[in-house]
Amino acid sequence: MITVNELQNFLENNERQILAMDNANLLKINAIDEETGVNIPGISYICYVALPVGVTPVSQYSSINGTDLLGIYDKENKKLYYKRISSLILNDKLKSVVDEIGSINFKNLYRLVVKEVDEILQKEYKSLRVQKQIENYNYKNSDFKKSFIEQRIEAFFEKGVTVYGKNKDYELKLTAYDYAKLISDKKYAKDLAMRYLFNKPEYRDVTNFEVNIEDYIYRQAKLNFNRNINLNDNDKKLMSLFKGISEANNARTIKIEYQKGNKSTEITVNIDEMRQQYDYSDGYCFSNYAITTLKAAKKFEKDFRDEEDNRFGDILLKGIKKVKYGRKVLFEEK
Repeated sequence: MITVNELQNFLENNERQILAMDNANLLKINAIDEETGVNIPGISYICYVALPVGVTPVSQYSSINGTDLLGIYDKENKKLYYKRISSLILNDKLKSVVDEIGSINFKNLYRLVVKEVDEILQKEYKSLRVQKQIENYNYKNSDFKKSFIEQRIEAFFEKGVTVYGKNKDYELKLTAYDYAKLISDKKYAKDLAMRYLFNKPEYRDVTNFEVNIEDYIYRQAKLNFNRNINLNDNDKKLMSLFKGISEANNARTIKIEYQKGNKSTEITVNIDEMRQQYDYSDGYCFSNYAITTLKAAKKFEKDFRDEEDNRFGDILLKGIKKVKYGRKVLFEEK
């Protein structure tokens, strides 16, 4: 196995292109500027070669003919930008050697481009055009209330879930050449940001710039809606019901006391099915599939089916009077 000094000397030596190791080699190849066709001064691709040397270094993050990109070396500043990629499985000793020479993760370069993208988009987000679109958003065509309730219910069952907010997630597809150019010229980050923003993503007719603007307008309009949401009594009962059920940690089933007119019953339902089989767009109800046995589900459907009010014999929210888990009352209608 190579030592730190051997690797450092290999990276610094202008004449040496190959470093032999156990069962593999490191290959150093000058980075070529794709625009001018000449070498990028002091920048080299460092490749891990599992097969005999003689293959072309990868420009994308993929393995070709047993060659993987190990990193990019900046001779002038004596820095190795390193990222373990694709099928490359580094020997622990080699990894420790790479770490010891002070390698820098490609993420540091990636963030330069993300920062440029953010700055361009943030400026547009504050523009009068975007603010007017948020202000005049057509809420009638958006199912914001449904999303709000679903997120709140999900948060009851998964403690620590954030209801609002979204992380920035730009799909920046950078090649090894892009990273080589970034190392030699940090201002290239602006070019990459513009390339990303004004390219059209696959299967879309608009640019990434417009995709991000539309997404921002939607999220801001949704946030404004959520801040000023007006829940009706059924909405409040539904969330109160699920909040109570969520308190029965690790429970699979619960018992529901149900009533319609003079008829009443107690049914055992599966919590997961109840969460998946509810509909508050039409009558606020749960499918009777949530009832744990087929026999009980059929009996419930027969007893409570109503052509006008409950055509499918569902468990109507308004019919739920009490929910219990063992002796513990999780919900009770006031």
